[in-house]
Amino acid sequence: MMLHVAMGWEYHDRSIRQGAVVYCAFEGAHGYKKRVEALRRHYEIAEDTHVPLYIMPGQANLIKDHVRLITDLKAQLGGVVPIAVVLDTLNKSLIGSESKDIDMSAYLRAAEAVRDAFGCVVIIVHHCGLDETRPRGHTSLPGAVDAQIAVVREGNAVTVTVEHMRDGPEETFVTCVAKGVDVGEDANGKVLTSLVMVPGEAPGGNKRRRWTGSLAVFRKALCEALLGSDRTVSINGAPIRAADAEAVRAAFYAIYVAKGETATQKQDNRKHAFHRNVDKAQKENLIGVQVLPNGQTLLWLATADTTDFEYNLQRGAS
Repeated sequence: MMLHVAMGWEYHDRSIRQGAVVYCAFEGAHGYKKRVEALRRHYEIAEDTHVPLYIMPGQANLIKDHVRLITDLKAQLGGVVPIAVVLDTLNKSLIGSESKDIDMSAYLRAAEAVRDAFGCVVIIVHHCGLDETRPRGHTSLPGAVDAQIAVVREGNAVTVTVEHMRDGPEETFVTCVAKGVDVGEDANGKVLTSLVMVPGEAPGGNKRRRWTGSLAVFRKALCEALLGSDRTVSINGAPIRAADAEAVRAAFYAIYVAKGETATQKQDNRKHAFHRNVDKAQKENLIGVQVLPNGQTLLWLATADTTDFEYNLQRGAS
């Protein structure tokens, strides 16, 4: 993605604002030389072509060192002003705890200082925790960013989903496939390889691809409600476990990270997100919906996911 920004190339049918990019490779920096060579070979970029994508390996304490980082970047780049600075990853540039409000707040202020120094976007690469539906650590991070983009890899298929965006469309996504590229040989003659991401989907599609973004949170809430439900609906003569929509709503509100400055704004955000996810999941045939004569609404997982859910439920009970 950052190569496309640096070169001004359209990215998955999306226009690009071209500019220099500084990529701080705080984690796994040893592999970036091969990654750069793979990109050059795949896109047939000549060795003498200037590519304004600057890879900076090493580690840093962003809270303590951000002023020095800004000063050093200005000195090394000369008159070039980066349009984006990538911090990869948060964990390798934070001396402190991801779970503490004081540490995460200080980190965010440091990132904002980098942003303000160059008038650029600062992209923070961060890991998910045990709950794969959200970033790990303190909730002040998703609450402070302008956009949150989830990257999920299953096999060679990668889905990139816009989960939250302050001033833009949410739940949009692009899909890529990891492609191996030979980048030379080592001293013993062994072929060295790296990866590039190319547009497309894995052969046969990706069954879980559509449960992305806040839909993944919605699915988790639905599964929690199903576990506590004894209701069933008949689908083609087979009983399928269903849950009251209000029970799903309560589970969703409990785990969804809402946006907003006030409690009312956050509650409105949860409400809109819940209705949006029900609507989208139904349109994509991920769930079934039935409105009873008494006004109660029942929700259940579509057939493929229902089979997996019932299997996991039985396995857990045993």
